[in-house]
Amino acid sequence: MLELARRLPWAVYGLHATHGGAVESVEQLATAYWRAIQDVQPQGPYRLGGFSFGCRVAHAIACLAATDGHAVQPLLLLDGLPFAFSDAPETDAEEDVELHAREYISQAFGQRMTGDTETSSDRELVEQIVSNYSAHCRVDRKYRPAFKPQREVKATLFKTAFWDVDAAEYREHGVALGVVGVAGSGQTITLPLDEHL
Repeated sequence: MLELARRLPWAVYGLHATHGGAVESVEQLATAYWRAIQDVQPQGPYRLGGFSFGCRVAHAIACLAATDGHAVQPLLLLDGLPFAFSDAPETDAEEDVELHAREYISQAFGQRMTGDTETSSDRELVEQIVSNYSAHCRVDRKYRPAFKPQREVKATLFKTAFWDVDAAEYREHGVALGVVGVAGSGQTITLPLDEHL
């Protein structure tokens, strides 16, 4: 994400999950992050984005901003959707979620983060990521947006080719979702920013 932020033609502020796993809902995260955003930038327009689960939170923040009367530019969603429609319960056990988190860390940060030679700061970082990931999976399972903005929220989803999305379904729920497919990983994409963002 840092490399993407460096390439964008505007300032990017990142919000870290500092809740240590003590979070009960997407709405709780969105409310806390919305306050933090307003501390830095009290007035819109706001350009919000997220990756994976962060897309849920970005959409919830956009709804709060729009409800408060602020201008919100199209959301930037990276491999994640604003919310899910399925009511099917997730079956992943807590141990499975932790295993997935550790596998992700290994892929994202390399073996140095998961081997026996971890430093104490590496171990602390791994535990924080696992704790946050587990909490995000837990709240994501039960998340269904409780609010709909007074006006349509626009969003562009940049997604890998490995899954499909029905953009029309989101339009019915107040999200004008455009989809840009990205094949493979580690690919550099050059797009006219005004067209997609």
